[in-house]
Amino acid sequence: MTLHDEISRALDKEIETIKNSLAYGSASDYHTYMNCVGRIAGIEWAKAEIKNITKRMLDEEDDD
Repeated sequence: MTLHDEISRALDKEIETIKNSLAYGSASDYHTYMNCVGRIAGIEWAKAEIKNITKRMLDEEDDD
């Protein structure tokens, strides 16, 4: 398993934790709900950036 896979799995686990807490009613108000949604969006953004950076770095290594 690669470093990218480990990071991705850890981030996916955190997303699932947040989603599950939302599903079980942890967001008692709109502010809390929006905070959870923002956290999920941020983690998804981070996953995409990590993937892009990893791909770019591996492609650069192949070019050398």
